[in-house]
Amino acid sequence: MSAINRQPKKTSGINSMLIIGGVIALVSVLLLAYLMWYVTPEENIGSCQAQPGEYIVVPVDQKTKERAAAMNPTR
Repeated sequence: MSAINRQPKKTSGINSMLIIGGVIALVSVLLLAYLMWYVTPEENIGSCQAQPGEYIVVPVDQKTKERAAAMNPTR
């Protein structure tokens, strides 16, 4: 009989948790980048001199409408 007690290494569990955490962080960053780049519209309206009750006419980028429809198809 051997006097050496063999115990399982606990570093494999820690390594797998670090890998899973890294993957979740990477997916979160990529999702945030996608939402910021492709979904949020660019707002270049500038200063507004309108009074309550007046109509405001501004040009809208068609791609912004397409991106919004792609992200929310119920509209």
